[in-house]
Amino acid sequence: MPSRAASPVPAVVGPAGTARTFVLELPPGLKMLSLNGRYHWSERNRLNAAIKKAAWALAVNAKIPRLDRVSIMAVYEPPDRRNRDADNLAMAAKAAIDGIAAAGVVEGDWSAHVTEVICRIGERYPKGRLVVHITEVTGA
Repeated sequence: MPSRAASPVPAVVGPAGTARTFVLELPPGLKMLSLNGRYHWSERNRLNAAIKKAAWALAVNAKIPRLDRVSIMAVYEPPDRRNRDADNLAMAAKAAIDGIAAAGVVEGDWSAHVTEVICRIGERYPKGRLVVHITEVTGA
């Protein structure tokens, strides 16, 4: 198991002239939405709202400045060794991006502001968690 210290919302700033990256570590054990899930509409809405609220709270607490354009990488760190498809994270990543936009990090979640979304499966983490990397996109 990883032995990383679970800091609430570390912000990483690159060297001068490079893009800034901010990392939001959503709480372990938060149930993830999956494209393969067969949810009742009320359960889907509840899970979506929980992920969105967690991302919003972490972004606000991290005091991430307003960014014009960003690239998002959502990394799910599963609690076990079962095989998972990274593309099934799209629903959870969308909910997290909605929370980041609601926190005012970007104006909106459309392509003018969120240039790409990458979903990955990371290393195991107790209870599992979603880690969202927000990287500022600079230049044209």
